Amino acid sequence: MKCIPIILISLFLSGCGLFHKPSAKEEVWSKLGIDSLHFKSCGPQSLSELHQHFIENVTMQMVSIQLQENRAINIFKGLGLLHTEFRRITCPPELRAYLKRNNFEYEKIKYTDLQDEDFAIVLLKGYDDIHEWHWATWPNDAKTIPTFFKKYTKIITTYKIYKKI
Repeated sequence: MKCIPIILISLFLSGCGLFHKPSAKEEVWSKLGIDSLHFKSCGPQSLSELHQHFIENVTMQMVSIQLQENRAINIFKGLGLLHTEFRRITCPPELRAYLKRNNFEYEKIKYTDLQDEDFAIVLLKGYDDIHEWHWATWPNDAKTIPTFFKKYTKIITTYKIYKKI
């Protein structure tokens, strides 16, 4: 009986993740240990654009699956109970590990040092420390990077990327 108020408060304070009803597609992928909500997020998109830049046919879905299969600990499924958007996260260490596994080298540089011929993946942050993060690519998103979160846009990290030969 004493647990009922705690349960009700927990339900009230949690985000939409607890009430998210998975689609049939999500359920199929979930049985394989893959979260299909991650497929169309900015991490896989940026890495797929990287492959396209180097004339490699690797889709966002392929990138996402590889990212998820190589997670040491998948905390995002648990965080997804608070808010479904947490399930779309690709953290910087995951991105760097992906680059190494796929024969890419990266160098952290200042965003302002990028040249037209460079390819880079850029981590952006907006006003909200929890929800407003985004991976973008240079030069594909060059026009929108400085203002992605309007006046609140902060460029956190810029990885200039090379293909290992």
